Amino acid sequence: MGQGFALMERRVDRQIQAFIDLIERKYVTEPGRAPKPMEMGHRTQYLVLDMITDVTFGEPFGFLARDEDVHRFVEINESLLPIMGILGTMPWLVRLLHSWPLKGAIPGDGDNVGFGTLMKYFFSSASFSSSLLVPPPP
Repeated sequence: MGQGFALMERRVDRQIQAFIDLIERKYVTEPGRAPKPMEMGHRTQYLVLDMITDVTFGEPFGFLARDEDVHRFVEINESLLPIMGILGTMPWLVRLLHSWPLKGAIPGDGDNVGFGTLMKYFFSSASFSSSLLVPPPP
């Protein structure tokens, strides 16, 4: 059990280092130059999402490497928050959404944007079943 935690810690450390590298590469202002602003809210979401996917699947989703909202995941989730708040208080509505023909409107692993891309990543991850047992590359 202790080895599993050490592995997760290394993966988290790897993503923290990727976050620091991103800041140093793109957002550190050089003396005598105009400031380079960084929108911190989305960058910290990228960090957390890459940490979660690295720990879970053995590799990050790629937000930090690309410094962008991969497959519009963050954008779509932010737009769905009000809807999720309503659905959380009305479980009968969730059951209705999972029935035909409305089922086609909810995310699925065939989607190319949003939460469906994470589902596709999950279902196609060859390393998922053993990702917590295989050490990451140094």
